[in-house]
This record gives sequence, C-alpha cells and structure tokens, in this order.
Amino acid sequence: MDDIANLTPKSLQAITWQDLLSRAQVGGFFYLPTWLIISLSFDIQHIYPQFFWINTLLFIFLALARFLFIQYAQRLEYDHTTRPRRLLIGFVLLSALHWGVTTAILLWTSPHNTALHQLLFSVMAALAAGGAITYSLFNYIGLLYPLFIVTIPFATQLCKQSNSIIFYLFVSVVFFILTYYLTRSTHSHYIKTYQHYKLLSLYANTMERLSKLDFLTKLNNRYQFLIELEMVWQHSIKQQTPLSLMSIDIDNLNKLNHDYGHYCGDQCLSTLADIIRAQFSAPNILARYGSEELMIAMPDTALPAAEAAAQKLLETIRKNNITCNDHNMSFTCSIGIVSTTATKFSSPEAFIHNADKLLLEAKANGRDCYAAKAVTT
Repeated sequence: MDDIANLTPKSLQAITWQDLLSRAQVGGFFYLPTWLIISLSFDIQHIYPQFFWINTLLFIFLALARFLFIQYAQRLEYDHTTRPRRLLIGFVLLSALHWGVTTAILLWTSPHNTALHQLLFSVMAALAAGGAITYSLFNYIGLLYPLFIVTIPFATQLCKQSNSIIFYLFVSVVFFILTYYLTRSTHSHYIKTYQHYKLLSLYANTMERLSKLDFLTKLNNRYQFLIELEMVWQHSIKQQTPLSLMSIDIDNLNKLNHDYGHYCGDQCLSTLADIIRAQFSAPNILARYGSEELMIAMPDTALPAAEAAAQKLLETIRKNNITCNDHNMSFTCSIGIVSTTATKFSSPEAFIHNADKLLLEAKANGRDCYAAKAVTT
C-alpha cells in the first residue's frame, strides 16, 4: 500500500511541476533567436533601430530572468513552491504577451509587407499551438498562453482591415476552439500516461521483489541467494575476510507432515524463518535453499562466532511452540556450519556442498545439534 501512495494527486502535481520547469527552461530561449531571424531577414534593425535594440534587450532580460528563476525553483521542495509556481506562470505568460505585442507592432508598422505578415502569422500560430501543447500540463496555462500571443495581433488586424473583419473573427474562433480541444486532449493524455507509467513501475517492482522471495517463508529464494552469495564471496576474496555459512534443516519434517498434515509442516518452516529473521539481520543473507533447507550466509564472520550464533538459534527453536489445527507442536533443527576465507581457486558451490555434508553429520550425531568445520579453499 505504500507504493500505491505514490499515485496520489500530490505526487502527480510534484512531477508535473518539475516537468513544467524543464519545459519552461527550454522555451525561454526560443523567443530571442526567432526574433533575431525575423529582424535580420527583413532588415528591421535598420528600418526601426530603436525598436529593434530595445526589444532585443527585453528578450535577453526575460530569458535570463526566467533561467535564473528556474534554477532557483528546481532546488525547492514541492510543498514550498506555491509562490514560485505563480511567478513561473507569470514569466511564461509575460513572454507570450511580449511576443504578441512585438507581432502587433510589426503588423501595424508594416501594413504592405505581405511576406513579413505571412511569416509573423506562421510563427504566431506555431508558438501558440506549441505553447498550448507544452504548457497543457496545467490546463489554464495551456489556454491562456495562446490567448496572450494572438489576441493583440488579431485585434490590430481587426482595427486596421475593416474589410477582413469577418475573416479574422472566423479564424480567431476556429483557432481558439482547436486550441481548447488540443490543450484538453494533451493534458488528459499526459495525466493518463503518467498514471499508467506509475502503475507499470509499481507492478514491475512488485514482480521483481516477488521473483526474489520464497512465498512461504518470505526469505530469499535459491536463485537470489546464489546471486548474493557470489557477491559476499567476491568480497571475501578481495578483502581476505572470513565467511561462514549455515545449512539448517527441520528434524523429522516428513513425520510432522504425516502426523499433522502439510499445512502444519509449512507452519513449522514459516515459524523457523521468523525465528531466523529475528536473530540474523543484514548483512547476513537468509534464504530458503531447498524444500526443507534454510541457509544463512554470514560475511565477515569466523567459525567461533558462527558456532555461538548456531547454539543460540538451536536454544530458541527448542523453546518455541506453535499451535496448528488444535495441536500443540514443537520441532528441532540440525545445522551444518562451514567457515572459510574465499580464494579465487574455490567456489560458492563447493562451499555450499561442505555445509550440506556437515548438516548430514549433525543429523547422524542425533539431530538437534550442529556440526562445524573451518575449511581451507
């Protein structure tokens, strides 16, 4: 259930905020080069030099101010971004309004430059549509951004060209309808994509976690145990530190299954896993290695410490009683302990084999005991 909490609206808003910051940072540097390309293409720096330089400085100032603000906002926790969010929205909409005013001035002062008009309308439409998509993470920004870009230029044309009023009104209405649905659709798809991604990540993490665990005991399964044993084996080789391994088996488990049923036998295995988990913490590696066999790999642990741990474990198991199907039950275990300092000439497989042989030796000695040996590899 803790993983499900990652799908709450607050986490979604935090991710959306970070995404909006990254998009706004890229978008902030788009206006200046676009303005310079248009100006240099139509010689605006010579025709209207004062307007050109003032406007260029405004573009530079807005781009730098937005960049510095975003660098600051990215370091904030989401819970402290209420005012920064408003300021970022202000920067985005101010840039849109600035471009709209720039376009309106050029349209007004160059009434007969058809090529410039076509380019300005094309850029304006591209910016408005692109901004609607880019900023549609927040519905109202996706709607306001194109409005701030196109409203003033369209108003300028409506004022100047009375014979084209109906055409511009029609284009405006169609454009805003398309923008509205484009923004709604993009926003909806973004939210759904994020939620699906989080669900898939949750399922993938759950499946990965389950693939490493034994269902009954909730310990590592054999495959995961061998992977982690190889890691501590290499650590022992590199650092020349001791490594011990316990092989643990419930005595007469088949008889318990026969007398009380397999459910009670499983209860014994589960109880043994709980006892082991309570006594052995990380970096020890706990696993169900076989149907009746549990293993504990103990890095940086020499034989005397391993023997003491085994003796304590046996005493805890003897004192333990469980109730299963109205039966009071107890069980004992046999333990094989092997300890070594790994070398490149040895292998974890041989190490496990030695532990299994010592487990059989403990059973041959009467069960409810351990057999231990330090080996040289």
